[in-house]
Amino acid sequence: MADTVMVRDPLSGGVAVRRLDDAGRLDRAVVIDAVVGRLLCPGAPVELVRLHDRLDLSLDESAACAGAYARLVPAGPVEAASLAVAQLWRLEEAGLLGEELFAGVLRALASRPERKLLRDALSWAGDAVLRDAGRADAVLEAMALIFGQDTVALQERAVRLAVSLAPQAGPAGREAVLRAAAALPLELREKVATVFGR
Repeated sequence: MADTVMVRDPLSGGVAVRRLDDAGRLDRAVVIDAVVGRLLCPGAPVELVRLHDRLDLSLDESAACAGAYARLVPAGPVEAASLAVAQLWRLEEAGLLGEELFAGVLRALASRPERKLLRDALSWAGDAVLRDAGRADAVLEAMALIFGQDTVALQERAVRLAVSLAPQAGPAGREAVLRAAAALPLELREKVATVFGR
């Protein structure tokens, strides 16, 4: 019953739900499922993001929601998408996010128009490829999407990361970068051409 109150009115129900959860009087799995499920619905209140944060999910609990988080990234409101990215990022750091899901989420994130989410994409991509150089092509494909964004500072960061990954680039990553480089300003296009060719 308390999880229903929480989902309908997270402002008044959120604190109560957290207290009941702390006291062990709620089924956490039901509460988490209700919160994440409601975040996937159009018009979900921003307060649900804060409630989700208050629940302080374990890695296992977060991993159980990975598919739902991945669905939030391409089209969820900025606050919900940012929450989803944070959860997926921590799963990836812990080795609990599959490579295919990682690549798809990173591409979706790099396609968002919001600068905050694009900065998240750049930071996560750089961290992830340091942990596993085998992700170079997935990261390059995401950077190629950021080449098409209209903010030079973001394009510059994407080019720097792409250039640093040129030695690890496979055919798919190389092709994505070369195809997308046409959208870059001349100076950045030249930097790409120097290491990737034309």
